[in-house]
Amino acid sequence: MERKEPLTIQEFTKILSAMRMSHHKYFAEREANWESPLDQLDDFLGEHPNDDLLGRTK
Repeated sequence: MERKEPLTIQEFTKILSAMRMSHHKYFAEREANWESPLDQLDDFLGEHPNDDLLGRTK
């Protein structure tokens, strides 16, 4: 693509496939990073069902 030469359909689909895999990997890593803190929060809230977010008990 940098040489600005025409691509074959096979080359083009190969590039799209690589871009898709890169995109998928990026978001899969981000999702994995989100799940751990959310799981920890869920565990905490499950252990402290009567506490509100300001630390007061009901």
